[in-house]
Amino acid sequence: MVKAIRGAIQINEDTPHAISEGTMKLFKEIIDRNSINIESIISLIISQTDDLISYNPATALREGGIEGIVLFCLQELKIKNQLPHTIRFLFHVNAESKDHFSHVYLEGAKTLRPDLV
Repeated sequence: MVKAIRGAIQINEDTPHAISEGTMKLFKEIIDRNSINIESIISLIISQTDDLISYNPATALREGGIEGIVLFCLQELKIKNQLPHTIRFLFHVNAESKDHFSHVYLEGAKTLRPDLV
């Protein structure tokens, strides 16, 4: 069975370091909080708001040692009053039907889904 896990993080600035640090933090928190075995991850869709242009989050994951996962990056729709400097994840994971996963929203992204944090 395939299950989906969502997450997001708001970072402070558009720099390669901030994007890399935020991306790795969100990835590790989702993995740790849900006790996910890396081999069970099918794919990860990553989006970022249009104000983050200095670095690719998928590159950050690859340079951070994350391999063997299909990664796909895209730019968020530009929507009036959207939360700036935000990176979002959508994991697809092989799981048992009884498995329950927690979605993870960090930093300012907690305001996106207060019902889940």
